[in-house]
Amino acid sequence: MVKKLNGKGSLAMLFEIYTYLNNKKRTPSENVIYEMINDQYKSTFETSPTYYYRLYKDKAKVNKSTFTGRVKRGWSLEKALTTERLSYGATSLKSVEKMNGTEKDIIRFIENKLPLNPRQLKYIESNPAFAEKLKNRKVEC
Repeated sequence: MVKKLNGKGSLAMLFEIYTYLNNKKRTPSENVIYEMINDQYKSTFETSPTYYYRLYKDKAKVNKSTFTGRVKRGWSLEKALTTERLSYGATSLKSVEKMNGTEKDIIRFIENKLPLNPRQLKYIESNPAFAEKLKNRKVEC
């Protein structure tokens, strides 16, 4: 069970100190404080969705609400943070992996000069980024 933290109180203050000290060159006395917080709370910060998002906000490809929704639906913290938002509404991890498989299938069909079925054609039409990727590969549909 993941410990849920809401970002308020003394732990939030420790997190702010931790991130501040993490991102700068520390003096020896600051390093002692940083190491104490790191030893005691790093695992808490790394497993809490709230603090994980704040720690790695620079790598985030989705907003915080999308991220927390994905984590609640069973996504790993890293995948929830770094997988771009594909469409509106709840997207399960299995459907994201299936979409990537669908794209691979479409590319294989085209490379082998097989006709695409209506579902595959609709997928290309509804995903302009994927259609652009096909154009860049110089694949004709």
